Amino acid sequence: MRIVYRMRGLLGDATEEFVETLDAKTDLEVNNEQVYRMANVMAECGGLEVMLDRLATIRDVSRSQGLLQVLLKLMGLCVKVKKNQEKLIKPSLNTVSKLLTILQICLSSENDVAQNTLMEQILEV
Repeated sequence: MRIVYRMRGLLGDATEEFVETLDAKTDLEVNNEQVYRMANVMAECGGLEVMLDRLATIRDVSRSQGLLQVLLKLMGLCVKVKKNQEKLIKPSLNTVSKLLTILQICLSSENDVAQNTLMEQILEV
């Protein structure tokens, strides 16, 4: 944003409007459905099922850390949309069991900062 400051009385009369304060945009309520509307595609095309299947195949967190990070980040974005939430709670997907299995694998392996972050992401999902 470019800000121009001009003192009154110099170089003629200042005709610009005075801005006393700037509006804070932090007070605006964020509509997750609108912001993450593209995540609805995951429920429609079977992406959630593929992500859960990939999660179910992980047995060693240290070797699969990159995959797990990407899956959890994508899952974290997907669960912000109601359509994906409704799809994930279906018993046929067995979502909670798969996430708890991954959490148990993370807990049983060596703890480091990266794995602690992964465990936090799993719990947030």
